[in-house]
Amino acid sequence: MRNIIIFDDNETRRQLLPLTHTRPIAKIRIGVTTIAEKWQNMLGEARYSWLTASYLQEKFPLLAEGTNLMIAGHVLPSPTLAKQALALGEGEAIIDGEQVIAFNGKPEDFDNRQFTKTHAPAEQPSTSSTTYSSSTARRFATISHSSPKVASRNRFPTPPL
Repeated sequence: MRNIIIFDDNETRRQLLPLTHTRPIAKIRIGVTTIAEKWQNMLGEARYSWLTASYLQEKFPLLAEGTNLMIAGHVLPSPTLAKQALALGEGEAIIDGEQVIAFNGKPEDFDNRQFTKTHAPAEQPSTSSTTYSSSTARRFATISHSSPKVASRNRFPTPPL
């Protein structure tokens, strides 16, 4: 059985506090399902575990084997991206800019960013959690935190006299 580790990106995790204070990023619900459940539906039967903050490891344990498929927990999957991740050879990674989206290999190689071959994602991620491209070629997005707009104190304008 394939071993899949869903990992947290530290910067994204920090930006999503307090939501990520008690759970990995992939345990956040987007609609009816969590990001992890979306990945599980796309990747199929496997043994799933978590690489998250150390204080969360007791509740969300890391089960690493020799070779693992590691998936970024803040990236929403698409059928194309899932297929591309499953097709990675040992030591290969999908990288968008500086961001690792998926890696197949040993945990120590992932930690040291030692990739034998890198691929760009077949689809480009959206940089906003609220903006989704209508194009069918862009079917996955990353979630990120954006500052809420401050509401004006005077919600209703004063009528002229």
